[in-house]
Amino acid sequence: MSNRIFITKISVRALFGQLSYDLLLEGQGEDPANQVSIFYGDNGSGKTTILKLLYHLLSPIDSKGHKSFLVSTPFNFFSVLFNNGKSIVAHRHHGAITGTLTLELRQNDKLEQTLPLKVEEDGGVRMNAYPQLQKQIFDFLHALELLDVELFFLRDNRFFSSSFDDSSAEIDSGRNRTAAQLEMRYKMQILEQNVGTEQHMQNGALEEAIRNVEMYFRGLTLQGSSRGEGDVNNIYATVIKQLIQTQGQIEKPQANEISNYVGKLGELAEKSKSYVELGLTTPLLFKELSASLATVESRYEEPIINLLKPYIEGVEARLSALSDAKETIATFLASLNTYLVNKRVIFQIETGLTIVRSDGEELAPSCLSSGERQLLFIFCRIMGPKPRSSIFIIDEPEISLNVKWQRSLIANLLQCTKRAPMQFLFASHSIELLTQYRQRVTTLQNIETVK
Repeated sequence: MSNRIFITKISVRALFGQLSYDLLLEGQGEDPANQVSIFYGDNGSGKTTILKLLYHLLSPIDSKGHKSFLVSTPFNFFSVLFNNGKSIVAHRHHGAITGTLTLELRQNDKLEQTLPLKVEEDGGVRMNAYPQLQKQIFDFLHALELLDVELFFLRDNRFFSSSFDDSSAEIDSGRNRTAAQLEMRYKMQILEQNVGTEQHMQNGALEEAIRNVEMYFRGLTLQGSSRGEGDVNNIYATVIKQLIQTQGQIEKPQANEISNYVGKLGELAEKSKSYVELGLTTPLLFKELSASLATVESRYEEPIINLLKPYIEGVEARLSALSDAKETIATFLASLNTYLVNKRVIFQIETGLTIVRSDGEELAPSCLSSGERQLLFIFCRIMGPKPRSSIFIIDEPEISLNVKWQRSLIANLLQCTKRAPMQFLFASHSIELLTQYRQRVTTLQNIETVK
């Protein structure tokens, strides 16, 4: 994605009346390592709150509690700066940390859109209560949408949501509540619906993530098959045209020419094995073909070669067209399977994603450990078509992961997303992550204390 948008700086003033930060996320470039930023700070330094403010501020979805969360959080100033010069700002006047909040969208510090969020006496925000603001509300949210950045947020309680998904955004809804009350409401809602961390991962959320990645892989394969079919048609059209133009002028086959084609068939048969394993193509019947070709009489060599050449070119065209799909799926499986012991995840176009024990018995996702389910969920969620620039936020990625898994997590996430780069933002206390990517650690150092 050549015009990929990413965050370069987050600034906050007087969070909870005490904390002020300038968080620089520099160096976001071509190098995959530069797509990672890890927020580190003491407990109580506001890491999680900053991630939530970021997520809610950038969502273009209306009437789902995003703006209520913003006004319910005590701070004076919060801004997000992107690499294209756009910035989204939320601020209160005269040093206040509660009350009416003003949202602004700026381009190179020039004001383009503004939206006041008036807080009612009961502490809520009722945007639909002011008809005169409806166009302003629409214009501001539309401008956020046109920014074309989607945030995916995996919270420390392992609830997942997207800034463009109005259903998942409801987790922080509740107009007339403080930030703490909003969090409590969410936790109670989780308990009432019996979709707490364990159940949430075991049931709907994980199954949906698996279905999404299956659809994505099948879509990639369909695109490749369509391209491959077009290439094969062009090959045969060219062959027919050449045969018509050279009737009676076809050159005699050279010595050992059939054996050369048999060699090419053997190479293609070996190359196609990884495609066959994923169900992307049918097996190449090399043994049968080579055995038959070994018995060809010299007088039949010429027509056989005229058939072999387009056949080989057709197989090459199909494998080439499916190479992106194969590479994407194979990388996903290899990365995920590094974490599994005595079991592995396999994929077939027809059957989808399957978890198989070493003895061949299939396992339901609910049979995995909490750490395994979490990893399966994360890897499924980072895959898929990304029509917009994507920012994936994970609060405490080390939860339920042993030291070894923590050590390889970021590298594998980057490997899986190298064809569709996204920006990763983590909040973590993991020594493994912090030491391995120390050049990408952004420390939350209170600038008020520094002064």
